Amino acid sequence: MRTATFLLAAFFAAGTAWGKWAEDYANPKTPDGEPLVVETFPVQPTGGCGWRPDLWDSSEKRDENDREWRELLAKFGISWPEGSYVCHVPAFDALVIRNTQDNLEKVRVVLGPCEFPLRIIRVQTSLWLVEPKAALELGLDEGTGKLSPEEWTALRARLAAHDGVEFLANPTAQLKNGIEASVKGVSECTYPTEFSIVAGSDGAFAVEPNSFQTREVGEVLDIIAFVTEDGSLIDLTFAITSVREPSWREWSDSLPPLQQGDDATKRTLSIRTPDFPCASIQTSMNVLPGIVYRLGGAPLVEPGRGRRLFFAFLSAEETDPKPTIPLNLPAPESSEVPIP
Repeated sequence: MRTATFLLAAFFAAGTAWGKWAEDYANPKTPDGEPLVVETFPVQPTGGCGWRPDLWDSSEKRDENDREWRELLAKFGISWPEGSYVCHVPAFDALVIRNTQDNLEKVRVVLGPCEFPLRIIRVQTSLWLVEPKAALELGLDEGTGKLSPEEWTALRARLAAHDGVEFLANPTAQLKNGIEASVKGVSECTYPTEFSIVAGSDGAFAVEPNSFQTREVGEVLDIIAFVTEDGSLIDLTFAITSVREPSWREWSDSLPPLQQGDDATKRTLSIRTPDFPCASIQTSMNVLPGIVYRLGGAPLVEPGRGRRLFFAFLSAEETDPKPTIPLNLPAPESSEVPIP
């Protein structure tokens, strides 16, 4: 009877504690009983406490950035009672703050005048593979160069007409200021990575794949951009990669004979593995709107095609953040931006 009474008391005590915890979680309060409220405030992606994209490489850097925001706001007389917090969410250019109503009112006064317009940057690229001889004939040097729109139009016509040049793609991205974007025009190639040796009923041996991987084949543009306040300069950090269809290598080996007179052909194993030719251009640079930049040429070697040079031509400008889909046309089924 005592045991039952004790268990019943423990059950009611646990239930009371759980109910209090649930109430505190749903209705957070300071130790003094003042309610805590959550509110979101817009901030610039490039501003505030020296925020940088690399801060999101680790939880320690994110925590450090949030502490800097907390210390900055504290200098304006905003206190942080137990249970309050500040969290910077760069994907939405926002600060999420939980605090008392009095402190949130002070935050509104501090951040209220900072109304930042939505800024959209359009980055256009044109990707080409050029034979070394054709590059000399077209005057394409390795490294970076600048072209006016008129010079680019003329060069593009010469590139398209040259037999030693292959056009790849025109990846174009519209991205939010300070937010990374990726544009892909790829297909997937699945290939085996591990194999098992299987013996047949006739005494022959064969190789069967038992593990696979997938690699994207095509062109990929990964980019992040920051525009200056007056829009006169755009800071770009990007990687442009081209992965070609694989060539397959045949590897053969023979198992040692179990006994003298074994048929060697039945103990010869063949394995096919892929080789993906690829080239990449990765850099950071400041670009002027209205200028086309030449980047390259990274070498790319393909069986049967020899060595060619990978060139990218790039331009960037701030654009109107209005929707680019005309109202009289249906929206595309996929949200991905295709490469024309």
